Amino acid sequence: METITLRNINPELKKALIDKAERDSASLNSVALQALGEAFGLQNGPRRKRNPELEKLAGTWSEKDKEEFEKNTSSFNKVDDDLWL
Repeated sequence: METITLRNINPELKKALIDKAERDSASLNSVALQALGEAFGLQNGPRRKRNPELEKLAGTWSEKDKEEFEKNTSSFNKVDDDLWL
């Protein structure tokens, strides 16, 4: 896939893209690609569906759960310099 940069996007277009992304729980990139594909009559594949099973877990941790998780995963934040020499 190629990457392009769009400059000088007017504020109304930017707001419309952001609003649609928020409404659809989609990324700004996927909304922009879908809009461009539709504007040029090209078929873009359907947007990847979100996993409802994972969404059930969102926001279910207590503060205690969070602290325990951070304690148990704190070693992942340390860099082993010997591995990078």
